[in-house]
Amino acid sequence: MTDHCRERDDLEVESAVIEVLFRRAGDEQQTGNHAEPEARDAEAQQPMQVGRAQALEQGIDLVRWTFDPLVARNAYFNLHKLGAIADRFGRDFYGPMTDAINQGDRSDRFTVRWDLLREPGPRDVPASGWVLRAEGEAPGEVVAPTTDVVSLEVPRDYPELRDRDRDLASRWRDASASAIEACLATGMVAVGFDLERSAYVLARREAVPA
Repeated sequence: MTDHCRERDDLEVESAVIEVLFRRAGDEQQTGNHAEPEARDAEAQQPMQVGRAQALEQGIDLVRWTFDPLVARNAYFNLHKLGAIADRFGRDFYGPMTDAINQGDRSDRFTVRWDLLREPGPRDVPASGWVLRAEGEAPGEVVAPTTDVVSLEVPRDYPELRDRDRDLASRWRDASASAIEACLATGMVAVGFDLERSAYVLARREAVPA
């Protein structure tokens, strides 16, 4: 589920605007929509554009919200389709959660910022290194970033993995958190998501195109 953080610097954004912008992404995880990514994206384009226009009309040009970094389809929509940037991360952001989807799982969350003045779309930032790669279904060793742009792999379908193998899902939760924290500690932000590889692209701020 996409979590709605109603913030624009010192301005609280109306929840209705956020709901219009992100209803599709949240509904996909709640209902288990397994349509092809391009089909889901096409369904999301119209409400996203309407919500963006409504926000700009209200003088809102920056929106923040949170999402689970292990849900690949939400990462792809937020970072690739919208062109938002994930620049904050919190382990167990909401504390213990008791809903049917998240019960027993740590509530790690990326916080993203979406500049509404920028036309939605991906940034062309090719990775030249990596900090976490899959080894079969398991996470490999987390390594420190050594280049300005790195990739960070996550499971292609974390909710399915969590339902099937809680222990393996927990290992991915810990590994991804450590890798994200290592990157953000060096001034990196998440600027994209490669759906084919199921991998984030993280870059130092000075390497991020407008």
